Amino acid sequence: MKFIHMADLHLDTPLVSLKNNRDLIKKRRTEQKQVFRDVINIAKNENIDFLFISGDLFEQKFVEKNTIEFLISSFELIPNTKIFIAPGNHDPYIKSSPYKTFEWSQNVTIFNGEVGMFSYDNINIYGIGFTNYEFETDEIEKIEIEDESKLNVLVVHGTLNGASKKYLDILEEVQCLYGEMLQLFDPNKDSTIAEIDAEVMEQLIYMCLLIIDTIGNVAT
Repeated sequence: MKFIHMADLHLDTPLVSLKNNRDLIKKRRTEQKQVFRDVINIAKNENIDFLFISGDLFEQKFVEKNTIEFLISSFELIPNTKIFIAPGNHDPYIKSSPYKTFEWSQNVTIFNGEVGMFSYDNINIYGIGFTNYEFETDEIEKIEIEDESKLNVLVVHGTLNGASKKYLDILEEVQCLYGEMLQLFDPNKDSTIAEIDAEVMEQLIYMCLLIIDTIGNVAT
């Protein structure tokens, strides 16, 4: 089994610090989409089984139609990869969300405000999404692991030990991997991702692998 986890791409973010440089804003947004498409290409070329996106894929208040269409068309390029999205505080699952108003490809599952669970041969995938700009439910505390013999994965947009009231508070001890997506791949192997500028990678990709097993330990 192979999977990729990513979060916090924030497509169509206003980039207010660059407000006086429209050319640079355009360049950064193009780079964001290119990074995302590179991830899709890796998923396709490496026959990735699962793609987990845990929140803030885009900016709900600013996202444009063509950006959503870009995402949908990208997901359609990897029909054999199962995609799970847990909306975050910047792309919450609200009434006007593109998660609700657009038709997504059949390989995409979008979690709402109730805990969902999807079972496969050797893995159960749990997830829950934001339904507002702050997390307002205790549903995650009600999760009951159905099969302790499997790998159990929780896909959420959260923070550790109450670091911010805006986010889902994850109290378990977890191990997070930030930044370099190359950690998932052999650095000596030819890969599109290896050609991405390191500064762009650092700015645009926040990656956190969150796999909590049934006794609160972490498997990576």
